[in-house]
Amino acid sequence: MKTRHRRIVQTTCVILLSLVWILSAQSTEDLMSTGGEMLRNGAYSQAATVFRKVLARDPSNFEAQFNLGFAYLAWGRADKALPEFKKAAGINPRSSEVWANLGIIYENLGETNKATDALAQAVNLDPGNLEARINLATMYANLDHLNQAITQFEQVLEIDGSNTTALTNLAKLMSAKERFEEARHYLERAIQNDPTNAEAQWEMGNLLFRSENKPEEAVKRYRTAIRMQPNSQVYYDDLGKALEALGKTDEAIEVYKKYLVYLNDALKKDRIRERIAYLENPQGTAPGSGARTPVVKREDKKQIELLRDELREEGKAESARMTVGDSKDLLGDIGELTDDDDGDYDLIGAAKKRAAEEKE
Repeated sequence: MKTRHRRIVQTTCVILLSLVWILSAQSTEDLMSTGGEMLRNGAYSQAATVFRKVLARDPSNFEAQFNLGFAYLAWGRADKALPEFKKAAGINPRSSEVWANLGIIYENLGETNKATDALAQAVNLDPGNLEARINLATMYANLDHLNQAITQFEQVLEIDGSNTTALTNLAKLMSAKERFEEARHYLERAIQNDPTNAEAQWEMGNLLFRSENKPEEAVKRYRTAIRMQPNSQVYYDDLGKALEALGKTDEAIEVYKKYLVYLNDALKKDRIRERIAYLENPQGTAPGSGARTPVVKREDKKQIELLRDELREEGKAESARMTVGDSKDLLGDIGELTDDDDGDYDLIGAAKKRAAEEKE
């Protein structure tokens, strides 16, 4: 059973027979098999009941304890998963998977530094745990520890040179540090390995538009990304801006209208509606604003450059934001679960608070 999950999809399964009666008649081996099947079918609540039955018979059963924690995590109950994974760490403190899942739980609970520390421990115990290492790199990036994030992603590539997640995120980090040639290098590798990677195509568009002043080529990349992932909001926003810079007002308006279909944020919707109004009536005013915002005309090079400068600044802040920690003593929080004699359990120092918001 795969246990390294950063995103959990919750489903349900109805059990029609009396679960208690069935469990009482099964051996521990049969119970473990039944629980595993329930996990695979997304019946997380029923799976938790089964693994609790096993643990009532044998509290030291690591697999049952781990699976119980995972059932709660997959169910979306991080608060209940936390104590179960702590117990699993007490049974087997050297399990990288336990620490990796603790990292996910702490991140879900908003305890960013504890999440970072747990992920670092997972990587220390198993340097080949790529998902834990990617999550750790992501946490560093979101905390604005860019050099540490770069190091982790580079180590991922030493193990798996075709890992498109690491390649794409390294490109973002290089762009944030204005190392644009390296960013292009990583994006080219990512796209070569997986031409259907919408994120890499979009990032290449950003690089072309914001750093290389090639809006025509950027538009092609943005459109490619949208074809692959049509419900991604930010792709439309950037495509609209690139079309504006080219003076293609009508096309930009159509793109912004499509953007509205996928937007749920009322404030963003208002901003896009105002932008559409500006483009449709450059001599008018934005609804409720009382101010005029001129359309960027193709022949007005100064305005185009100002827009590009603005987008470059946005790109620097946005490029390092990724998806996936301030505990002074994570091991103390977990209790007497580890053996410090060999020094294997030294964790990284406390990190600063999270500095980046989620990407649109």
